[in-house]
Order: sequence, then C-alpha cells, then structure tokens
Amino acid sequence: MVIKVYISSVTGNSKMRKQQQHVQSTLESFKIDFENIDISCPNNEEDKKFMRANSKTPEGSTVPLPPQIFNEEEYCGDYEDFDLNVEDNLLYEFLKMAPQKKTSEASVTVTGEEEDEEKKDEEKTELIEEVGEKEEVKEKEDKENEKNKTDSADEKKEGELEGEEKKEEDKKEGETDKKVEGEEKKEQDKKDGEEEKKEDGEKKKERR
Repeated sequence: MVIKVYISSVTGNSKMRKQQQHVQSTLESFKIDFENIDISCPNNEEDKKFMRANSKTPEGSTVPLPPQIFNEEEYCGDYEDFDLNVEDNLLYEFLKMAPQKKTSEASVTVTGEEEDEEKKDEEKTELIEEVGEKEEVKEKEDKENEKNKTDSADEKKEGELEGEEKKEEDKKEGETDKKVEGEEKKEQDKKDGEEEKKEDGEKKKERR
C-alpha cells in the first residue's frame, strides 16, 4: 500500500504550504513511504477530480483543499485530522497501516537480549583472560621457587664439598706436621745421643 499526499506546488497560501511541508517531513521522519500528487499539474487533472470527489470540504470553503491524505484509494483525512492523530501517537491508525509500535518493541527487546548476550560474552572473556593471567603468574612463581630450590641445593652441595675438601686438607696438613715433628725429634734425639756419647768419652779419658 502506498500513502498518497495530494498537494499544490503553486499555491500562494503560506498556511497551506506549511501544512504540506509538515505532512511530508513527518512521514519522512517516521520512514513511511509516500507519493506526492500535485493537483496543480495539468497532467494530474484526473487526480485532482478524484481528490475533490473523495475528500471532505472544510467549513468556509467550497472545495477540499490540499493537503489531503489517502492510503491508495482509501481516504484518511485532511491536515487537521493528520495533525491531531500525530499528537495522539495514532499516525499508523490514521494512515490505515498496521501499527509499527509492537514491531519496534520486539526489535528493542531482541536488541536488548543481544546486548545482554554480548555483555555476558565480554564478561566471560574477561574472566577467562583473568584466570589465564593468574595461572601464568602462578606458573612463573612456581618456576621461580623451583629455581631457588635448585640454587639452594647446589649451594648446599658446594658447601658440603668445600667442607670435605677442607677436612681432607686439614688432615693432610696434620699428618705432614706430625711427620716433620717426628723427623725433627729423631734428629734432635740423634744429636743428643751423639753429644752424650762424646761427653762420656771425654769423661773416660779424664779418668785415665
């Protein structure tokens, strides 16, 4: 179905011109397709006759004046009717079209559900990323702790080896010292023995 708006493009009536513009801009804002029929055009003489035959004549006038609105061949009303229904949010009913309000609400509902789903997906993704980051940090800490344990074990092992080496070295040094002391003592005892023998020999000579 096509909405037809009967207008006059050559009118000198400023009020009529404003009314026609208001009808057109309102339909455009509601995204309603419509067709302008200019009754001042000589080629639209039949349309002019049809409009006058099927529209109501306002008080103080002998013929119906533009703008007049039709849905195909079905008369909807003049500007006064149009303006009143727009104010009452009954434009679709006035144009004898299926109400679009329910469809709009359904669209809003679907959009809202989609937004909720998107929000949930985003929250889920953020949670997964957060868990992943925590696991990564934990894994890093575990590796660091393992490394520290290994380093400590190595240091302990090195300390034990150094202790063993020191003990061995001390042992060797002790044995060396004892050996040197023993030889020195032997040498001293030998010297002492020789001196005693010498003294005994001298004493014997004196006795003789």
